[in-house]
Amino acid sequence: MRRLGWAGAALAGLLVLTSTGGAAASDGQGQALQASSVWARLGAWRIVGTWQLQITMANCQTGDEIPGATFPGLNTFLAEGSMLSDPASNAALLRTGHGVWAYAGGRRFTNTIVLFRFNPDGTYAGTQTVSRDITVSQDSDEFIARDTVTFADPAGNVVDTRCGVGRGRRMVL
Repeated sequence: MRRLGWAGAALAGLLVLTSTGGAAASDGQGQALQASSVWARLGAWRIVGTWQLQITMANCQTGDEIPGATFPGLNTFLAEGSMLSDPASNAALLRTGHGVWAYAGGRRFTNTIVLFRFNPDGTYAGTQTVSRDITVSQDSDEFIARDTVTFADPAGNVVDTRCGVGRGRRMVL
């Protein structure tokens, strides 16, 4: 079972206040919250945490996964909408990715990650940008993601596009 901690308790309190009719709730910055907004904020907590991933390359036209083209990674989604991504690759060639995520409603999220790429001689090769659509499982312990990855040279020109399917499992103690 997953624990929401103090933030979940605070959101639950806001839900009680907004669902009982007369009380007003605040987001802590003086803004009144509607019940639907509170539900959205509660839903957004489904992705916060660290996830172990298996990413499989896929055909961009058909979406079919490419057998044997799977690698692990780690993603950490922070509460305020930032995230970190570590692919299991040579750190001299591809660095930790930094990104953002947004709640898209229900169990859906969007995510963008930028990683710096380097040539074997250590010179800067450009960026790798992952655009991701994520669906979290009903129990919030797994997700599946559809990824589009663009590779750009140091001048920002797109030189390649690839696709993948990511399967994440929440890390727990």
